[in-house]
Amino acid sequence: MPTRTVLATTASAGTLLQVIREDALGTRAALSDRTGLSRTAINQRLAVLLTHGLVVPDGQDHSSGGRPPAQFCFNALAGLVLGVDIGITATRVGVADLSGHILAETSGDLSVEDGPGAVLGWVAKHADGLLHEVGTSPGRLWGIGVGVPGPVEFGAGHVVNPPFMPGWDRFPIGHWFTDHYGCPAVIDKDANIMALGEYRNAWRHLRHVLFVKAGTGVGCGVIADGRVHRGARGAAGDIGHIQLQGHGDPTCRCGNRGCVEAIAGGWALVRDLRAAGSSVRTARDVAGLAHDLDHDCLLAIRRAGRVVGEALADAVNFFNPSVVIVGGSIGLAHGEFLAGVREVVYQRSLPLATQDLQIVPSSLGDQAGIIGAAYLVADLILEPQRVDKRLTRTEPQASR
Repeated sequence: MPTRTVLATTASAGTLLQVIREDALGTRAALSDRTGLSRTAINQRLAVLLTHGLVVPDGQDHSSGGRPPAQFCFNALAGLVLGVDIGITATRVGVADLSGHILAETSGDLSVEDGPGAVLGWVAKHADGLLHEVGTSPGRLWGIGVGVPGPVEFGAGHVVNPPFMPGWDRFPIGHWFTDHYGCPAVIDKDANIMALGEYRNAWRHLRHVLFVKAGTGVGCGVIADGRVHRGARGAAGDIGHIQLQGHGDPTCRCGNRGCVEAIAGGWALVRDLRAAGSSVRTARDVAGLAHDLDHDCLLAIRRAGRVVGEALADAVNFFNPSVVIVGGSIGLAHGEFLAGVREVVYQRSLPLATQDLQIVPSSLGDQAGIIGAAYLVADLILEPQRVDKRLTRTEPQASR
């Protein structure tokens, strides 16, 4: 049950909006109890939020007698954000409201190896088309969230020494989007935004979640105590470059040998299947072959799941999550990868760590990245201090 956590002297309109968003508290009495503000102060702040279209009336609450108290809710359509999921062989773009609901989206097969100019140019072109589709312009965007398939220095908004992204090392992705659209942009690794999307969509009643992306590469996003955990510099969760014994000593694209990704990543499966005579070229080709029930492909994906399961077993013992979510083109290929992961994790992890552990497929599929990116940037731009600044510098507008 929500308790009063904010002093009345610091509970601004932005703080009130945060309470309404997070706790779904909409009556004046509930807001007063949560924030410590007087009814008069609540009315003043609500008036500002209503005038700027950030909250709207939401029917009436139940009452034991007399006139029911008015109820208010967050207006997710007060602004729009862009969610961008840049993959190694495909990119997806979506326009979302401030609650992460996707209003329009598109995707395309293009290689991240084409470089930032080509890829970001494609993103901007198709984003502008999507904004036109939903009846608005680029100038109405409030923020942009971007996921990329490489290690991200989160505070700087760029990737650092990405093995699959020639020409991207320390390229100012965040500044590029801010310069192009004139709004805040936040960059994170793809597994993190997918973890956030899955968590907010279906698992927010839990606190500790791992998301494993098995596509061309292998990555992991960590939700710790309900928040994305990035570590000191943004490298947390990179299980793809844990080195394993007993699987040969293949060279990884990071320069080391015996990495999980060099054994079980989609690009490694392409390497091994081509050596066996297959014509596959990408991880998505491998997934397609699995859906066609190719025997050798299914065996290779099952083995890959077991290999990733070895690394995950240690992560489960160390982190003790409530759920492990598996996504990505290989991770969702005919259930074989998931079965391999389950087989090893439940066998090798401690009984207490696996007592209630769920290992499940992604519920969002290809949309996990753009939805998570939308959540990521919405959380940024709706921080109380940023909301208060917006309220002082923008003209009131009608709710849409």
